[in-house]
Amino acid sequence: MLMVCVLPIHIRSILIFLYSLPAFLLSTSIWDILGIFSYVQVFSLIECVLIMAAFIFISVSLPRHIFRDKFLVQGTVIIFITSLWIIPLHYQTEILSSLKWNMRAYQFTAAIWVIGYLAVLVFFLALIRYKQKSEKIIEKLIERVLPLSFLYILVDAVCFLLLAYRLIA
Repeated sequence: MLMVCVLPIHIRSILIFLYSLPAFLLSTSIWDILGIFSYVQVFSLIECVLIMAAFIFISVSLPRHIFRDKFLVQGTVIIFITSLWIIPLHYQTEILSSLKWNMRAYQFTAAIWVIGYLAVLVFFLALIRYKQKSEKIIEKLIERVLPLSFLYILVDAVCFLLLAYRLIA
């Protein structure tokens, strides 16, 4: 489950880092930018571990037929859809400014966003529960994601060592 969680969380964190990179390049040194990137990656790994722990807690708490039977497949769908749906949350100021700081329009947009998220999530979870072929497709996706997830874990280890060196030096 951790390896499935690593890919979307790290992609999201790298996108957020790259969004801020031009400002970092103008105001800080490369060494500091590497430190910021390392903090982002290590925090993403911690976030993955916490999400995995939450899924395990939910799996243990709910009856077996609800979540535990298709734990990996359902967890993958929830993590991927939620990761995609959370990306716009990081652009709240841009969304508000495009709406000319109109809170009513923003609340309406946010409500549609939440309803859309829940509808897509329920649709894919129902598809997995009732269509065996969709479960097989997700399992093949998981097999393809694993090598890239190992790469992100390796990057996290290097970032952790870099942070340890920065703290010691």
